Amino acid sequence: MYGSIIYPEVRATLRQVKDAERQLGFEFPEDYKDFLLHANGWNCFYQYVDVLPLHDLLNASDIHRSIMYNVEFMLKYEPAEGQWLDQKNLLPVATDTHNVDTFVLIIPGNPNAGTAVWLSGDEIDRFPSFHEFYLSMLDYNRLEVKTLKEELEAGEG
Repeated sequence: MYGSIIYPEVRATLRQVKDAERQLGFEFPEDYKDFLLHANGWNCFYQYVDVLPLHDLLNASDIHRSIMYNVEFMLKYEPAEGQWLDQKNLLPVATDTHNVDTFVLIIPGNPNAGTAVWLSGDEIDRFPSFHEFYLSMLDYNRLEVKTLKEELEAGEG
């Protein structure tokens, strides 16, 4: 994988998106739906973070275990602030294949619906929408490339 370009997956169809929404029991935020209609997942979108395809959202026992690890950890140490955290209120949209990092959207019908949250044993960051999460991950990628270039130029790489 090192040195190779990872491209997004082929887009989902509107029917696939609607079927997933029906199975999950709620409509996706428009910006997330728009992403899926352009790319139905993206492996290694940011380091080892994969944006999940619809199939994984519907058949994601490992991902749900990762979410529950993060939820249980947060509720144990910050119960008042973590009350909104409940697996049934969260839609996993990305996960780190090497760590416990999980990125979720708060589903409709909850306070802050549509907000993307980065969990890794604690809340790392919060983005007002999937679109803002996406842009932030692009910025993290750019920063990492810049840092790697600087290290290489300094002879550290």
